[in-house]
Amino acid sequence: MFELLFDRRHRVLLARFSGTLDGAAVAALDDAAARFVEREGPVSSIADFSNVETVGMVTDTIVNRGLLPPIMKDQLRVFVVPRDDLYGLARMFATYQRASGNREPVLVRSLDQAYTTLGLVDPDFQPVEPSQ
Repeated sequence: MFELLFDRRHRVLLARFSGTLDGAAVAALDDAAARFVEREGPVSSIADFSNVETVGMVTDTIVNRGLLPPIMKDQLRVFVVPRDDLYGLARMFATYQRASGNREPVLVRSLDQAYTTLGLVDPDFQPVEPSQ
């Protein structure tokens, strides 16, 4: 499951995952992000995995996703991955992004570090409506 929020002033999209991280959740995020890009254009983004409890993705899925171009083409993406197991998976994804010629995401351990990486001061993230 994920929640999608947008800071219009800084033009940063935040996807906050919780519960089980699986292929269905990531595919649903891809669909929502593609609709968002149609309306707003590509923006920088944060994927926050802080509240993920279990991972339901196999390594092949992560590798295959890493070979795909990002929806937010050429934009800075920051992944918040506080747990070591998730950090390892994110590192693998980032490596495949780079190897396939895409800009790899920056990996950090906290949301505050993500804000610093993106230069955010007092962000105001508001929910993105599912129908949008």
